[in-house]
Amino acid sequence: MNYKQLIELKSNYFKDQNFAKNLEKISNSHFKPSKIQEYYHVLLFLSAHSQSEEHLKIINAELAKINIWCKSYSLRNSSNFDNTGLPYSNIYSFFSFTICNWIFINNINIDINDIPDNTNSINELLQFTLPQTEIDICQYNYSNSDILRQLNIKSNSLEFLLNQLNNSNLPFTIKEYLFEKLKAVFEVKLNSEINIHSNKLSFSKNYFHHSLQKKIDPKSWFGKRIPKASSLTESQLNEIERTSKLILMLLQRETDPVTYMDKSSVRYYELENGISIALFTMQEEKQQALESYVGFSLFKNGFPAYGGAWIFANTGLIGINVFEWFRGGESSLFFIQLLRLYSQLFELASIEVEPYQYGKDNVEGIKSGAFWFYYKLGFRPTDSQINNLAKIEFTKLESDKQYQTSEKTLLKFTESNLSLKFNNNKKINILFFKTKIAKFLNKYNINRDRASKDSVAKLKSINQLKHIKNTRSNENIALLIQSTNLNISKKIPLLRKLLLSSQCNPYLYQYYIRKLLDNSKNKTI
Repeated sequence: MNYKQLIELKSNYFKDQNFAKNLEKISNSHFKPSKIQEYYHVLLFLSAHSQSEEHLKIINAELAKINIWCKSYSLRNSSNFDNTGLPYSNIYSFFSFTICNWIFINNINIDINDIPDNTNSINELLQFTLPQTEIDICQYNYSNSDILRQLNIKSNSLEFLLNQLNNSNLPFTIKEYLFEKLKAVFEVKLNSEINIHSNKLSFSKNYFHHSLQKKIDPKSWFGKRIPKASSLTESQLNEIERTSKLILMLLQRETDPVTYMDKSSVRYYELENGISIALFTMQEEKQQALESYVGFSLFKNGFPAYGGAWIFANTGLIGINVFEWFRGGESSLFFIQLLRLYSQLFELASIEVEPYQYGKDNVEGIKSGAFWFYYKLGFRPTDSQINNLAKIEFTKLESDKQYQTSEKTLLKFTESNLSLKFNNNKKINILFFKTKIAKFLNKYNINRDRASKDSVAKLKSINQLKHIKNTRSNENIALLIQSTNLNISKKIPLLRKLLLSSQCNPYLYQYYIRKLLDNSKNKTI
């Protein structure tokens, strides 16, 4: 049974009358090092798109066999499956202080695999964290391995370094900085509980498929009202956080909303076809100046994909990443559900995707013709010349089914963002405000911090605003108002609500920004 037959099993799944029998034949020939990962990916796809409870039991039984096989194989040679996410394989990657802490606290097997020995980064960390009685050891400028040896650290060196930072009085940003300077590669050992197929929500309702929805009318979906967010128990919130963090660990990646997730910001929506989406953001000090970085975990029958969107007023910028084995399913529906959710929650006029998503510095995006995936959903290049080129090229594709867009043309498309309009409202352009703020700060030359203080002081001179806090987000809003000479005389109550809100609640925060800037002379196309 070869790879082609594996793909046929996956592509013919909804027509196969002898699924159990055919899967058994494949099973017997794919428990080999050269084939196990391909088989694993097919089983994962089938598990996320299963037709019935009976089929799901058969698929899960095969996944259980893979668990046993991987445990046995890893005793002999696990390195063949490094960074695959298979049970009993290893993950090797750089991770932040926050994520390493979380991994360690959750009793996942992690330690330092490698750290540059030609630096004294551990020495630098320890000079701020060792007890006063031991601090003298740092003056000898030992290499990383030597200083651990001098301190007699024989077991988990990561645990030692985490403890040093956690028990110090250093500001959190300094802890992160010192940890990042280690340039350490970490090793995470996976097992039967920590791997791709085990990383799914237990409370997600299972949806059984009779077919896959491929041909979809985006506008009809965008017009459907989203349901109310589900009420979640503390246990379910913890599970969303855990699943979201683990998927990124398995991909050797991090995103700020996941790493610094504020669980109080989580909203969970159960949508159609076994799709559910958790939205969340992070601590206020981690947010950007005016935008809200709102992350998501999209679950298909409990299996996660991830990404996020940067929201400002009535505009957004979005990105999505899914496991390779997820592809070939309902990718269009995934993305449409995300767009539907973000557009309705934040009352967006438009949303954009950046060129990397469809090919810039992304060979796979070019080879797959990802540009046309977005184009068929209604996205159009923001550059008028490139938009005209895309129209001509799309006409050729429509008139000749054998025609293929050249790589040169697909690369040309990556010179422009793609934008999808939800309505005819004018876009509130964040670049306009950033440019105005930059010019305003330039007037203060070397005393830029004075600009924020003066702007906040001017707002506090208004009686209803005199008690606002000097938070970072409030300073940014004050700068926006002063740099654009925004007329706020009739919007003081609204502005007060904005200044009292927090970027930890992006739904409310961006609502007030939209209302503040709506109908102003600063609104630009």
